Amino acid sequence: MVLFLQAIVSGLTIGAIYALVAVGYNVVYASTQVFNLAQGQLVMMGVMITFQFREVHGWPTVAAIVFAVVCCGAINIAIERVCVAPLGRVRGGSQGHLALPSFVTTLAASLIVLDIAEIIWGSQQHTFAQFFSLDAFHIHGVNISRQQLFMIVSALVIVLGYDAFARRTRWGLGLLAMAQNREGAALRGVPVASARILAFGLAGAISGLAGVALAPITGGDATLGFNYALKGFVAMAIGGFGSTSGALLGGAVLGMSEAMLVTYGNDQYRIYASLGLLLVIFMVRPRGLLGRQSIRTV
Repeated sequence: MVLFLQAIVSGLTIGAIYALVAVGYNVVYASTQVFNLAQGQLVMMGVMITFQFREVHGWPTVAAIVFAVVCCGAINIAIERVCVAPLGRVRGGSQGHLALPSFVTTLAASLIVLDIAEIIWGSQQHTFAQFFSLDAFHIHGVNISRQQLFMIVSALVIVLGYDAFARRTRWGLGLLAMAQNREGAALRGVPVASARILAFGLAGAISGLAGVALAPITGGDATLGFNYALKGFVAMAIGGFGSTSGALLGGAVLGMSEAMLVTYGNDQYRIYASLGLLLVIFMVRPRGLLGRQSIRTV
């Protein structure tokens, strides 16, 4: 039982990071119908920018974290301006035409961000000092480190905070309106172009925070982006496309399934946990566990 509970804690810890990446995907997708394939690289940039200014330049931890988060938001806004916004102008601004071309352009952006990171930091792993002491809390034989608590609590706070922003602020309600009907939202006065920039900026900041939370575990590694891009996408698909709470649930389910496979099986087959879950979800509930079928009455 202790081994089982320890696996659950480990699964929830890594699942929290998958959930944050999935939230970043969903923030953009819900309001723009765009899958930003560069989202995983923003996790990597959160790690590496924090490493650069905390470990190399000696900035205080909080200052380095805040700067990294702001930079990740700015990078994602630049991706939107260069890789997504021109597509809307070319195709007459129709949101439905953005999905497929944005796959190509955001994938290209992902590769460019990776290349820039490898030029600056190389492909080797860099040492990253821990945020907290290595002392752990012991609860009925289960060890929970401060870093694990930080990762889980960060995911909960960010998801709940974004949900409150989306439902209680004018800009958040504007993003929800765009998710329902972009053209109708524009007719009611929602500045859709500015709102799309806001969505990309928020998604970049959230993924940057995911990288910050992950950094002491992975170390400074410029090559980790694609792995978390895939896991975040799977978590989003499990939880439900466009659902913030679904992203949290999907990350937890994926993280715990991987932890169970590692604990009771073989770590070499961890990738099959995500692919198997994705296949089952698509067959049983294509819109995800908390995804809803939307019906528009004409």
